[in-house]
Amino acid sequence: MVFLTQPRALEHMGKRIQADDEKIRFLRNRTAAYLHRQGRRPRILITRIPPNGSERTVKSLAAVFADIGFDVDINLFIQPPPAVARIAIENDVHVIGIPCVSSDSEPFVNELLTSLEAKCVQPILVVAWLAVQPGVFSASLASGIGNFRIFDPETSYNESAGLILDNLE
Repeated sequence: MVFLTQPRALEHMGKRIQADDEKIRFLRNRTAAYLHRQGRRPRILITRIPPNGSERTVKSLAAVFADIGFDVDINLFIQPPPAVARIAIENDVHVIGIPCVSSDSEPFVNELLTSLEAKCVQPILVVAWLAVQPGVFSASLASGIGNFRIFDPETSYNESAGLILDNLE
């Protein structure tokens, strides 16, 4: 087993996963404060979508969020949007995370948002990490609509976790 004594930065799918101890400690404190206020940790479902979702990306993202203090559910199977919405509702998640979104994924995202709106009593935040620049999306998706937030390829996973916590608080 190797122990690193210095802050480290990992690279996954072009994203810098920063393991700066101070930033991680700050995010962990925020999730602990959320637990104290809400009586449970923030919960995220990380799922694959066609055509770009990979198991490796889902697992990497899940590890980052679990390390920060989120309760994490993962869905490694590519399923239709209504099924993803059902899983999210049944597991009582606060957030659905979708890694590696491209313009080909836009119909899936739209259908997921529609399914959640129709079935959900409590709003669930949907976030997506883009594999491409947001300019290739329709204007409504690129800017983020309703309970949908989009992160460009330059946003680190840790940075996006902080922004997700901002939305939940």
